Amino acid sequence: MKTFCLSTMIFAVLSLCSNIIQAQTTNAKLDQVCLENNEQFSITSKYVEGETYVILVGLPTGYSSSQKSYPVLYVLDGDVFFGMAKEIATWLMFNEEIKDIIVIGISFGQGTDVWYNKRVRDLMPSSNTIFARAHNAGEADNFLKFLQYELFPTVSKNYRTYPDSSAISGTSLGGLLNT
Repeated sequence: MKTFCLSTMIFAVLSLCSNIIQAQTTNAKLDQVCLENNEQFSITSKYVEGETYVILVGLPTGYSSSQKSYPVLYVLDGDVFFGMAKEIATWLMFNEEIKDIIVIGISFGQGTDVWYNKRVRDLMPSSNTIFARAHNAGEADNFLKFLQYELFPTVSKNYRTYPDSSAISGTSLGGLLNT
């Protein structure tokens, strides 16, 4: 009987604490997290109609105190892959397995539902595919123009880069993009 009473009391206390924590979490506005050596800016594209891209920039350690120029890794699907790519690059740079690089994530900054639909538009080279149900598939040529004529020059202008030493990383649909 003691065990039953003790178990019931513990359950009641945990339930009460859980409800209080849930109420605090849903009512509180969460602060943004700022990560060291990361920046972001936006570009409104004239090639991709109505699109303002959020560009995530991961700088190597010591960037601000040096005058060196760096290769750039452009990460497609930055909304979901920038953080991973930046942290892997940081670890590899720390262990001196790769040279220092700048990691650029190309994102929409509007959540994963918006990300999924817009990536079909930007990364699909043709609307004649299995994803043809997406009304905006097949606009990859416009996205490539955005990269070539808007993003690459902006990054080169604002950061110390080696313009001829860049790479684009993409997964899944990002592998279809024909640069």
